[in-house]
Amino acid sequence: MELAPGWETALRWGVVLLVAYLVGSVPVGYSVARWLGRLDIRRYGSGNVGATNVTRVMGARAGALVLAGDVAKGAVAAWVGLRLLGVQGAVAGGLLAVIGHSWPVFLRFSGGKGVATGLGAVAVISVPVAVAMVAIWAGVVLATRYVSLGSIISASTAPVWLWLAFRDWPVVAGGVLMVLIIAWRHQSNVRRLLSGSEHRSY
Repeated sequence: MELAPGWETALRWGVVLLVAYLVGSVPVGYSVARWLGRLDIRRYGSGNVGATNVTRVMGARAGALVLAGDVAKGAVAAWVGLRLLGVQGAVAGGLLAVIGHSWPVFLRFSGGKGVATGLGAVAVISVPVAVAMVAIWAGVVLATRYVSLGSIISASTAPVWLWLAFRDWPVVAGGVLMVLIIAWRHQSNVRRLLSGSEHRSY
């Protein structure tokens, strides 16, 4: 039995959103720390499961593995959305992956900050946009030595780049929501930046 076009579209959206959230929820940082160091990364450093904290606690090798895994989560989620629903589906998939990474069902809804996962999604949506964001992040980090500041500023430019690339308001709206989530997850970093107590990268 064939589904009516409306039902087929609704089913595709449901699949994209569910798969993207579950992929985003995969606890890469937690798993790498358990695998390489037999420790619960949530009890060390800042307590975050992202690549930055894993790098500070366990070194560059572990951090690189977490970074690659978190980027891959966003890329896979966006790719599923792109295949099933086009660019808008890719943005929705990336957004749900960021939500899953930030509030993962597998870690009782306590996760990371979504930057690497968001970047992976953007790379599938538009490689030039991803390159521009990485360049901005690198420039800010080199100038200030604050990874968190580079992440916040780089992420905040995503809606502008997406608008220039697609001129599609739903796509831009998805980018704005990603930025808001990432900014929300960086609240403690913002407070430390304002007080001058934020940890520098080098």
